[in-house]
Amino acid sequence: MYKNNKRKILISVFLFLAIVVPQITLASAISLRSSTSTTEPGKTFSLSIYANGSGVASYTAGVTLKFPADLVSVESFNYSGPWIPITASGYDTIDNTSGSLIKTAGYPNGFTNEVLVGTALFKVKKTGAITITTNQASYILDVDSNSTLKTYGSFSVTSSTPVVKTTPPPSTPTPTVTTKPVVKKPATTVDTKDSSKNDSVATQVTPETTPAVLPENKEKTKSIILFFGIIISAISAYLGFQ
Repeated sequence: MYKNNKRKILISVFLFLAIVVPQITLASAISLRSSTSTTEPGKTFSLSIYANGSGVASYTAGVTLKFPADLVSVESFNYSGPWIPITASGYDTIDNTSGSLIKTAGYPNGFTNEVLVGTALFKVKKTGAITITTNQASYILDVDSNSTLKTYGSFSVTSSTPVVKTTPPPSTPTPTVTTKPVVKKPATTVDTKDSSKNDSVATQVTPETTPAVLPENKEKTKSIILFFGIIISAISAYLGFQ
């Protein structure tokens, strides 16, 4: 009886693997990648969209992206490689008001591994946390037009105000004040030119002083005093004689 139970367990395991493993293998994926880790208002960044058939031949990819319309807008989208776009209504739209991008295209001969669907260019409007996702409206179709998509990609980036580096103004050195010694100026010498002799006469300007008595005036004064002295003596002698 123990052997029978063991056999039943093994059969159940094999049945589980036979059912679950193919389902795992058939799970295709859409992923979003970008080299941008931080951004700021006014700048743009590229977002690449990949589809992976996960080993199963896949022929059509329908990608629906949702993004915050108040933070970013889609500037453009470019397909990659041999993708053939489906431009019918509802399969190819960019709505920057509601924040939605829908792109659908077929891949000739199918793909089984990861391929680049295309690249979207986003422009940043303002600061904030930006998250872009693929939702369940996306799909990857196999040869029977059944969607095998199980993994939905997302991408996040932060927009922030750039830090402005300020350079402090150069310091102004304190000027050194030097005191000059007071120098007494000598008497001013003025050069005057004699127009007739064409020579220069140096005239020294000196302070005003009392004019000196010249020698000639001194002699005249002595003569006058002597004269008056003789007259006075004669008068005195005459008076004494009487």
